[in-house]
Amino acid sequence: MSDLEIYPLYQKPKFAQTCAAWGFGEWGAHMTNSSLEDNVAAYKKRTVESNNIPLTWIGTINEKIVGMISLDEHDHDDHKDLSPWLASMYIHPTFRKNGYATQLIQHLHTEAKKLGYNHLYLFTPDAMKLYEKNGWKITAKVRDPRGIYDHEKLMEIEL
Repeated sequence: MSDLEIYPLYQKPKFAQTCAAWGFGEWGAHMTNSSLEDNVAAYKKRTVESNNIPLTWIGTINEKIVGMISLDEHDHDDHKDLSPWLASMYIHPTFRKNGYATQLIQHLHTEAKKLGYNHLYLFTPDAMKLYEKNGWKITAKVRDPRGIYDHEKLMEIEL
């Protein structure tokens, strides 16, 4: 299907700024308490080798970054009781519809299990089908922290 290679961000720290820009452009730019500088600082912290979340993995093809995915302790302020979260799943538009998102999601499932997690959460306004085909279930509607959508879907999976 592909020649996608997946690495923890700490093995490819040169991509931290790209991850930060993607994350800010996709989600942070609409938040009043977020800045690109804060995002860059957060991703640079993930360039240090660790087995503790937050962790980010990137997908590359021929040393070019295609996408990213993260495992975070919390990703929704209204649900701090739930942990950990699949977060920041992003595929560059040029590379969408090639199965790379599924590969990153499956990789995150494997890595989360290695870390001892058996349950994950996420929220999304529009990618439910992608996650459902990877075993996720919609469990509730949640407030959109950015205020763009009426609500988003809370999803979870048992690994």
